[in-house]
This record gives sequence, structure tokens and C-alpha cells, in this order.
Amino acid sequence: MTALDGVSLEFTAGQITSVIGPNGSGKTTLTNVLTGIMSADGGSVHLGSVPWPTNRELLVSRGVARTFQEARLFSQVSTLDNLLISLAPRGAARAMCTRPSRSVMQKASDLLDRVGLADKKFALAESLSYGQRKLLEIARVLALEPRIVFYDEPCAGLFPEMIERIEGVMRALRSQGVTQILIDHRVDLIRRISDTVIVLDAGGVLARGTVDEVLNDPRVIEAYLGN
Repeated sequence: MTALDGVSLEFTAGQITSVIGPNGSGKTTLTNVLTGIMSADGGSVHLGSVPWPTNRELLVSRGVARTFQEARLFSQVSTLDNLLISLAPRGAARAMCTRPSRSVMQKASDLLDRVGLADKKFALAESLSYGQRKLLEIARVLALEPRIVFYDEPCAGLFPEMIERIEGVMRALRSQGVTQILIDHRVDLIRRISDTVIVLDAGGVLARGTVDEVLNDPRVIEAYLGN
């Protein structure tokens, strides 16, 4: 089966667009293609009228960031150092060999406070709970000051308190005009936070519209939500 089959869609700048659908519908593949992890066999992507870069490093330099289903962190260094690496202009090697400026240290501390991890500043990333690792990954995304953020199931398996923190971050980014694309299976979360919902099924777009339009669509109920 083709992972993505003739998918044509658009994301509105400054909004939160949720992409939902059954397992295997193409959601993560779509995110991987759009963030330079995988290459598409055909088609084109544009940011406005400008062709979308396919190189991951170039995407990051253009302000595109993402999270993963399993947080990708530097496990053997502290929570603070994970952020300092993200803030370093020349990557991990530069960050580990250079004393950060006072302003960079302050920014990293502010980001940890923003996601509720200030008390874990010096803890190794590997010692964090599952939810705290998710929060740290989001803090690392914030460190990039992105224009566009893709989230691949950021709230899966989290307690309500953690989900509330992530929602708060997403709402704040929306108020700043950041475009956000959310993949998640939590319908309650989708209802609360989405401006637009896109439903994928069998690699194609099944529905697109407002939360109420999409979640009340009989086709979506049959294919994804159940009767």
C-alpha cells in the first residue's frame, strides 16, 4: 500500500492544524516527508510561493522544527545542557567545548521554567520521567524560535498535568503567529486546541474543516471515531 497517495493539503499560517486518522493512515509519514526525514517519490511542497526545502538542516535554518513520538535527547548530559546544545550556533560539539554566555544561560533557564522543568535543570536527561522527557524535547523546539512546528503525538501516554503544560505552550505559540501541525489520537485535545482538522485514511485526505465539521462528518465517524 502507498503510504501517501495523492495527498493535497495546506496549512494556514499562524493556526493549529491537527492531522488525525487510523493507525497506518499516513500521518507520521506525512510529517517525516515534510521535515526532511523521508523523501517523497513525487509531488511538490511550497511555503507560500517558495519551494519547500527537502534538506533537514536547511529546514531548521528556515524555522521548521518538530518533535518525535519518542523524545530524541542527549541522554548522558543534563537537562540544561540539552538546551544549551540547541541554543549553540554550531551544534553539539561547539556547545560542549564553549562556555555559554550569560544571556544564553538565562534563555535556557527561562525555557526550562516555561515547560515546568526548572527543578530538573541539573538532572541527567536519562533520569527524567517519560512526560518530562517530552517536555524537554518541546523546550528544545522552543529554543530554535521556530516559525513552523510539527508535533508527532506529543501527549501520548501523559498525565493531565503534563498535557496542560504542552497545551499552554501551543496556545502561546499560536498567539505569536507560529504555525503548528499536531498529530495526536486524543480527540478531547483535538477538540480543545485545533483551528482546523485534516483526516487521513489509507494514505489520502478523507476530510478537512473546522473541528465540528470534521468530527461530526459521518465518513470520519465510520473510518476513525467509531459509531
